[in-house]
Amino acid sequence: MQKKTKIAFLLSHPIQYFSPLLQALAKEKEFALKVYYCSDHGVSQKIDKEFGRVISWDIPLLEGYEHEFIYNASTNPSVTDFWGLINLKIIEKLRQDKPDVLVVHGWGYFTHWLAISVAKLLGIRVWLRGETPLKQEIAQGRDKNRLRNFIFKQLLFNGVDKFLYIGSENKKFYSHFDTAENKLIFTPYCIDNQRFSNAYDAIKNKKKDFRTELGIAENSVVFLFCGKLIEKKQPMLLLEAYKNMHSTNKTLLLVGDGILQSAVNEYIIANNLQNIFVLGFKNQSELAQYYTMADVFVLPSTFGETWGLVVNEAMNFELPLLVSDMVGCAEDLVVESENGYVFENENAKDLQIKMDMMIENRDFMNSAGKKSYKTIQNYSIETIVRNLKDAMKNINKN
Repeated sequence: MQKKTKIAFLLSHPIQYFSPLLQALAKEKEFALKVYYCSDHGVSQKIDKEFGRVISWDIPLLEGYEHEFIYNASTNPSVTDFWGLINLKIIEKLRQDKPDVLVVHGWGYFTHWLAISVAKLLGIRVWLRGETPLKQEIAQGRDKNRLRNFIFKQLLFNGVDKFLYIGSENKKFYSHFDTAENKLIFTPYCIDNQRFSNAYDAIKNKKKDFRTELGIAENSVVFLFCGKLIEKKQPMLLLEAYKNMHSTNKTLLLVGDGILQSAVNEYIIANNLQNIFVLGFKNQSELAQYYTMADVFVLPSTFGETWGLVVNEAMNFELPLLVSDMVGCAEDLVVESENGYVFENENAKDLQIKMDMMIENRDFMNSAGKKSYKTIQNYSIETIVRNLKDAMKNINKN
């Protein structure tokens, strides 16, 4: 019997987008998978600082794979701060379990650096999966880049055997630090496409009904924003663009909560904006309805949006896209003038022009939505599993 490759994942906390991938990997007969979590954020009743409320996802995050929560010794536990995760017992776990490969997601916590260092001492292969797009790295500025060049190239990346890149800009980021091509593995940032496309198939004939329930005019073009109402996501920029549009045959849905919710509501009232629905947080099982009633998906995020998985979700609902050029996925998922448009970061005028362009060409919206659906099928869990299996073929021969 062929020996199974022992693969461990180190993750900050359970994440709704990652669990389907872990469940799929656990089903592969070649792998013996174990996941180390540094925090129970996302499965425990804790306030999400960016949403501004307690978030509990309504899909199974921990089922179908072996996992363990590692005690966090931080005096100020957090998944948003480098010192918020100090999981010293990862040393003991790695020594006991001795996986063939340790996949570390990101480098934003003390525990990540500790685990990489310990793994190398124990002879465990380290594969790093990060998110940073090169364009955002460059935007840091020359002085910061010099320091980060030393940190990444001389310290962190020296301890990594393989780099799991999520898209074109992320690959460019690793290449920028002279990472060899044979160390790069494409593991696209993805969601459970099957779950979302199945949800769409089940309710797409109810689009008119959903819009009627909300009071949306039948011929109105519905723009959808889905995400936290925080500065990074730029909801205020979207409102400005919406206000200045030439067309009046429009509706805007804002799905999400966050610290800017009051500012959003105040702006809408102050400018007497019509046909805007601020719908609050919607859980995973509720999202399909809002994607289905939309005509166009908009993600105006700025620096810090390293990918934008809501774009993946929208594409499964055959939606054309309007995405800021600072968003990490823009180069991969937006095929310019085919399934949408990329607009200049923080440029409300450019966004407004392209929103009006959508309304003026409904035939384009329809064809662009079909193109979105076709494109997103290549960004799948199946692609990741296949590429990881190929990369691990020779693990047990070495």
